[in-house]
Amino acid sequence: VVLSMTAEQINKNLTSQFNDRVNNPTFARSTGDVTHESTSSEGIKMKTFLNFEFKAPQLQFLLNNRNYAQVQFPIKSGRYEYSILAGETWMVIDKASVSESDNNFIQGDLPLAILQGSVSQHQNIALKLNGGAFSSQGFAPGTGNPLINAALTEYFTSLKDGYEVYNLGTLNTDNVSLLPELTPKSFQFNIVHTPSNRDLLQLFITTSGKDQTSTSLFTHEPIPSSYECSLIISSKIFFQSVLPTSIGNDDIGLVLNGNGPVNNNYLWQAKAIQGSVSSSFPPKMVNKRSFGSQAGINNFEEYVAVPDDTVSVDLTGMLFQNGDPSNDWCSKMSFDMKAKEYPFKYGTRSHFSGMISTPWSDISYNNFSLAVNVAMKANMKFIIEGSGQNQKVQLEKVDSPIPRSLMIYSHLLDYASVMTVSSKKCSLMDLKMG
Repeated sequence: VVLSMTAEQINKNLTSQFNDRVNNPTFARSTGDVTHESTSSEGIKMKTFLNFEFKAPQLQFLLNNRNYAQVQFPIKSGRYEYSILAGETWMVIDKASVSESDNNFIQGDLPLAILQGSVSQHQNIALKLNGGAFSSQGFAPGTGNPLINAALTEYFTSLKDGYEVYNLGTLNTDNVSLLPELTPKSFQFNIVHTPSNRDLLQLFITTSGKDQTSTSLFTHEPIPSSYECSLIISSKIFFQSVLPTSIGNDDIGLVLNGNGPVNNNYLWQAKAIQGSVSSSFPPKMVNKRSFGSQAGINNFEEYVAVPDDTVSVDLTGMLFQNGDPSNDWCSKMSFDMKAKEYPFKYGTRSHFSGMISTPWSDISYNNFSLAVNVAMKANMKFIIEGSGQNQKVQLEKVDSPIPRSLMIYSHLLDYASVMTVSSKKCSLMDLKMG
């Protein structure tokens, strides 16, 4: 699953999130006492001590730079010391205290290749920041401390808990039933500059499968020009899980099985392996006639009936496929049933009315069958409903062609009842459904 957004818009959202959190003590963090020691090429032993309390961090994705993101930790308070070992005594060369009013911060430049996201079992969305290079911004040690940035980088990149997690938010699934194939568990980032001069941020979301090693798409413009985001779901997930689960909630028992890739490409499709629609068809009078004589009138009625008074269409083989430019990328449904034999009975009854009348006779039936071809096609358009965070994507409802086919079949039975039948089998009839 790939979610693409304009980088400018996501940065605005992250800035808004930062403004809401910056003074919230829940997001404040402290380094505690941190000591970093190093030896110069001349053999001088140096030590940096620091202890900072940070306010909520701010994450930004860099425009025109597909390799890095940037995170800043505003310093609420703290201090540091820079010392050199003289003999057996550490000599303090420089020290400083930092307060909130100084507007100083620590900046981390994070390679996107190591910027990993995760979703916990409690649906908390977080980023791993255990990588990159960190530096002090807004204040500089008076002696030009060569260790301060190394100390900061070592601290941040070695953390097991705390700052390596940047909380983006919580995935709210209270009113959503998530399929395992659509439940995010981790994600990777990519920045793309498109031919239309747009900077996009892409989230390559791993659900039930494995993390992808490649973060590229075979499309130059993943977001249409008038939109700010797009969602791309692999055809495997859609036809193997999403569509079968969604359509399987109907009342015709339609069971779909995903299969693919087909036609030597990456596209999947779904085919019905079970399902049927039925319509009640009680015995129906389709014609009546009479002729008279001096003695009275002979009356005849003609009837058509089907086994169990029900007509059923087996939907096995119904095919669901990916769309294409010719149908505006709507998902396609097709069903092609060839020469299906539908048995029916044709019969008559009669009675004579005159000076001496007779009651209606029982209907005398003869068995016949009708070979029927049913061809149905439908384009199922994707629509987005709702607004803001309460949006959903679904297939647009279309008139089902199945009831129409049953209706036409019943008309065929009407027609068959008045055909000149020379055998036990009627002519082949084609049903072409739009």
